[in-house]
Amino acid sequence: MLRNEKQFKLEVNCYRNLILREYSARFNRRYSLHALKSLCLQAHYRYKKVWEKTSSKNITSEHGRIYFDNYTNVYGGYGKGNKPKHLYSLTSHRIENAMTCTARTEEIGLIHNGDKDCLICVTKDNKELIRVHLTSGKILQQIYLSPVYKFRDISWNESQSSIVVRSTKSHGSHRQTDIVKVLAVFDVKPLQFVGMMEIKKQEFGTNIVDAGLCQGVLITMHQQSVVKMYSFQHILDMYRTSTYKLDDVIDDEGHRLGHRPIGLKFNIKIEESPPVLFTVSCYDHIVEFSNKPFHYLYSPVKTPEYFEVHSLENRSLIKNGTLKTGILDYANDRYRATFWDDDSGRVLHIATSVVSFYDLITVPIQDNGERILKKSFEMNLSKENSKEDIPYTSSGRRVSKPKRQDSVNTDQNMTIYNVDYEDELDIISVTAVYHDTDEPRGVICFYDNKTGTLLKEIDIEEPCSEIHEHRTMIDLDTIVQINKLWSGNFHCNVYRLTNDESDKQEVKNKPGRKISRTYHRTRNR
Repeated sequence: MLRNEKQFKLEVNCYRNLILREYSARFNRRYSLHALKSLCLQAHYRYKKVWEKTSSKNITSEHGRIYFDNYTNVYGGYGKGNKPKHLYSLTSHRIENAMTCTARTEEIGLIHNGDKDCLICVTKDNKELIRVHLTSGKILQQIYLSPVYKFRDISWNESQSSIVVRSTKSHGSHRQTDIVKVLAVFDVKPLQFVGMMEIKKQEFGTNIVDAGLCQGVLITMHQQSVVKMYSFQHILDMYRTSTYKLDDVIDDEGHRLGHRPIGLKFNIKIEESPPVLFTVSCYDHIVEFSNKPFHYLYSPVKTPEYFEVHSLENRSLIKNGTLKTGILDYANDRYRATFWDDDSGRVLHIATSVVSFYDLITVPIQDNGERILKKSFEMNLSKENSKEDIPYTSSGRRVSKPKRQDSVNTDQNMTIYNVDYEDELDIISVTAVYHDTDEPRGVICFYDNKTGTLLKEIDIEEPCSEIHEHRTMIDLDTIVQINKLWSGNFHCNVYRLTNDESDKQEVKNKPGRKISRTYHRTRNR
């Protein structure tokens, strides 16, 4: 009896997890998904391919929706056979770019007209920002941006809180060549105008080449790989001239903000160089920051063969804070290093076939603690394969395979495409394709986020041997795989979590016979 009780506690038990979800006083969103995580990792549950579709135009997927033909046709939900069903079409607008805005149930207030899950889109033909209901496709709000400037890029300033819309890099329509970029900032939930400003060379320097906004920080990129950062809140406090809201009358002629023919108004006018918070010279204008204790990671211009992790407090290189970039290895793509997405402050490093995680730890030395970058664990995806024959031309020149544009790293026998964090299941997912056989073999590996232990390996199909791009999105019980082929077409596969025993039951039932929907709890062996 004691042995059975101990075994019960060690085994993954979905029924017990569901009961804890129902009655536990420590209920939270991540804790409630332990039951689903248990199902995903059990041996007799697997991800089965249920649907595929090919398109000549770009395919994207986000928050359980699949967007075809540049967001024109939207698929999602669960239809017959667990296949995604066509939800709606957005044929009235030509969409340039879009992003999904969602709100969790516990975040929605009693008055929540502006908190509905929606798709915020930048249109190509009408120069508008539209808000579309995520489920029905109904247009909830339309904002006319500008009769002069063209906008294409939309991104988060602060996730699910504030967005920024940027003008295109082509400024042929701009009368003033001094303007580098135009930024329009909005709050979401509900969608409200914050401000619009011009980024000019006169205030930010003649060598400025680009600008953006992220996490409340205005980021400008300059020649010689220099990056400068400014406080956006300080810019609002010092240079915002008006606080008009959408639909407000803004002149004597009765023009309204966000309506034709005026659109939005420039209400942030920077007339001098704002104080610089931070400056760094980094390879390819890429620098990343972690949360407390604050550090930053970049590849120096003078030594691009290394990534370096520095303390933001005194800008010093931490001990063991250098990681190889692989830039000198011409046979492979450049390595990748970044702060991990779970806000733990850990550093992710991806080499040719090894994915490594590093912890930032503090070692007490007298009164001052020294920070050290220490490897926590690594995941080796290499396989023991026979050596591939290298093709040569008749003149003796080696034939090189075309590089995959979106690969994290590539070696002769495999390509790592994605290393992502599934926050709701608290797991690491790694997507790789092995080329050691006649037909490429794709796999998705689930690893424990704390220890790096392999939890599950999932086989996925590859539509052909030569793939230009490869993206994989995991949303709880659904995996969406999107490939761009060298022909220029896009291919989408959808996998759903299924039970092997239920699949066998469906095979036993003859066509036309009613299938019993009674669920039985099976005993673990």
